[in-house]
Amino acid sequence: MSGFPFEKLPSEGDCWLTPPATCAELRQEMDRAAERFREKKIAAGTRIHLPMRPDLACFARLFALWRLGAIVTFEPLQRLLDTDSPPRLLRDFAASGQPGLILTTAGSTARPKAVLHNATRLLSRYATPGASRRTLLFFPPHHIGGLHTALYTLFAGGSLAAPRSLRPEDVLRCVEQHAVETLPVSPSFLRLALAGGAFDQFDLSSLKTVSFGSEPAGESLIAQVRRRLPRCRVVQTYGSTEAGILRVRGCDEGGGLAWRPDQGGDQVRIRDGHLEVRTETSMLGYLNADGEDPFTDDGWLKTGDRVEKCGEGYRILGRESEMINVGGYKVAPAEVEAVAEQCPGVLAATAYAAPHPLLGNVVGLRIVRSEFRDSSLGPRAGRQARNEGAEDEEDQLVPHVREFCWRRLPNHAAPVTIEVQRQEISEREFKKRRCGGRRAGSAPC
Repeated sequence: MSGFPFEKLPSEGDCWLTPPATCAELRQEMDRAAERFREKKIAAGTRIHLPMRPDLACFARLFALWRLGAIVTFEPLQRLLDTDSPPRLLRDFAASGQPGLILTTAGSTARPKAVLHNATRLLSRYATPGASRRTLLFFPPHHIGGLHTALYTLFAGGSLAAPRSLRPEDVLRCVEQHAVETLPVSPSFLRLALAGGAFDQFDLSSLKTVSFGSEPAGESLIAQVRRRLPRCRVVQTYGSTEAGILRVRGCDEGGGLAWRPDQGGDQVRIRDGHLEVRTETSMLGYLNADGEDPFTDDGWLKTGDRVEKCGEGYRILGRESEMINVGGYKVAPAEVEAVAEQCPGVLAATAYAAPHPLLGNVVGLRIVRSEFRDSSLGPRAGRQARNEGAEDEEDQLVPHVREFCWRRLPNHAAPVTIEVQRQEISEREFKKRRCGGRRAGSAPC
């Protein structure tokens, strides 16, 4: 297809490490898949559901479908739309004959939205190859972060390694076994890996870059990672399902949490404290959010992220939808969490809006004790902790955390309610889930 950069895919070398596969095998598998799809009458404008897994065969099928001009969705479309009739935006795009991609937002507070991308525009980002490296595929390939990792690596002539699971031990074992050079992860993963001592269990000397994104991170966390991996670049990334992954570089300001666009690349601006971007990889629009226009009149995408200028760069404060309104004051959860996570005895913290009869909301805080480990390790750690008097320790920890935060935060931002829990992150996405405190009979967040 004209303008589609598949000719940019390398033809020599390895492209996959788990299990091993070459660039030539990826091209061959893509050609075979394209022939099978042609026999099934799949052509430009066809909408097709493709479940994604972190393996070569799935990416070969994805590339084959895009070569034919198909519109690929990683989730069944009928689950995303309120009607059996496709929206006009999707019908018009299908009529254009261009390849497309439908992603879903992984919002931590709201209903997932179906996002339509022009796949040609999305792939144009990789037409100029970047650094060729052995890279770990941490985020799932249906996630914009995982998709970007795979596309960037494959078009750059690098090779991908997928861990057995997202447990810190499995991820870092994969780094050691395959001499991984680039490790893109979430702050929640870094926090658990540090607390559990996983960084000390494996040879990580091959690592050159650790990048983090998908959720805000605190300065103290990044400082710990840099101390543990002194020869690594530890860099912030920025992107979203709607905007794609921006070309950015880290800044020294803001404790390593600030970034700025690469010169001549994507454009960003701040309007009323919110980040807006203009990039070639921006979505075409939502398919299941009638009446919601995320674009300004002059064509900038409203990201919904609150941001502050930090020297020459920008620092993300959090999603506008996650801001806690305390009697008219806006509180960024990430700011509360950054303070709480400096408190001795706290592994992780998640701030949320707790209802209040007079103020509307106050700050609630869920904390994970530093003695706790990833719940995927099984119940043994939990039983042992209980046997050692964990409940008594929790009773002592809560007032300690409350006083620690009240001494360091403005009154309206200090947590009023604090609860201790064992599970910090979503097992599917390995990131914090922001929702209110649990009600009787409700499912865990």
